[in-house]
Amino acid sequence: MHKAETLINEGVSEPGLVSVFPETPKQRILLIGCDDELGSLLSHSGSKFRLSPTLLPTSDDPIAEILGDLPDIIALDPLVPQIDAVELIERLSRAQSTCRLILVGSTDRGTTDATAQFIRASGLALAGTLHKPITADALSRILRNAARLQNMSQPAAERRWETADNADFFFQPQIRTADRRVIAYEALARIHHPIYGTVSPACAPDLLSDQDYAAGLFWACVDRSLFWLQKWNRLGFQGRISINVAATTLRDISLPDKLTQRLNRHRLSPNRLTLELTETEHVGRGTGVWRTLMRLRLLGYGIAMDDFGLGYSSLSELYRLPFTELKIDREFVAGLLVAEKAKKLVPAIIDMAHQLDIPVVAEGVEKPEQLEFLAANGCDYVQGFLVGHPIPGAQTTVPAAKRESA
Repeated sequence: MHKAETLINEGVSEPGLVSVFPETPKQRILLIGCDDELGSLLSHSGSKFRLSPTLLPTSDDPIAEILGDLPDIIALDPLVPQIDAVELIERLSRAQSTCRLILVGSTDRGTTDATAQFIRASGLALAGTLHKPITADALSRILRNAARLQNMSQPAAERRWETADNADFFFQPQIRTADRRVIAYEALARIHHPIYGTVSPACAPDLLSDQDYAAGLFWACVDRSLFWLQKWNRLGFQGRISINVAATTLRDISLPDKLTQRLNRHRLSPNRLTLELTETEHVGRGTGVWRTLMRLRLLGYGIAMDDFGLGYSSLSELYRLPFTELKIDREFVAGLLVAEKAKKLVPAIIDMAHQLDIPVVAEGVEKPEQLEFLAANGCDYVQGFLVGHPIPGAQTTVPAAKRESA
């Protein structure tokens, strides 16, 4: 099979790109339907990269040919006529492939975005989407993400980051769109990996599926968050902290009592803490998770539905569970500047939540135009790099005291 392979070797680094696979085995990248623009960038993509000629498979069954000699990474233009992209994705899914995919968008952004959702729904690892014109910075970020996703297929024995103790916690501010004041922080865990550095736990879903690990990470995050919240409280900060929690952790019916004991020790009330449950984690009727959520809400804790719009049970969960906050996923926010569907869906989500008396937070706000659109359409709060990057607790003390009001 003729293919484009990027082999990681020592080389001369080109400005604008970084070495994204330090000290890893050689990675093979197959380009399917991608033009010379990507091939040229990869051939000059900095240290540890070398690119061979870029050609499509040429057999009667090119997908079988790809599966027979599977690369580590596939860069795919979903509109390439020589390959049925849907069939390729389905066959990779059936084969339980750990190959990482990079989508290369053509002029039809809607089709590319829909393909990205299909890849995720198929259980495959999507490193990201490159929209044309492709920039060196965008390519670097996606290749770095592909490196992190490689850990999903690594045996636990090869990891050095499998304990909750090996994590730090950072805090990203949320602002109120009405007056641009900081009203809350989200606590974000970052795990230290010996090769890839500091990464989000989202890069290791196999770890998060471990109930003991997920619970340990949650309680470690609670302890650090309450430590800083108490300090900020003394400086006049009356806002709240949001903490992510897995459904497996919520099955512990004693969780509300344990949480309240910790808050009492710090002389903090439950309304200072919001627990974020990702929408992709289904909560069955009558389960221990449902019972725990109800107890938490009755005690005064906030309950947020995270990543709204990505899961399959959005409306039923929103109807049954006592959510006090809805968080619009960053994918929809990113689409506000490029996709007409996003411009229609986001205001509809905000209006629906407000009809249910639920405030809305938009994640991933990076550009002023996104913030203005969200504010104009009634979004209550936003967070993202435009507002502030996740930073250590010690660095948030002064800004919280000076800028915040309840």
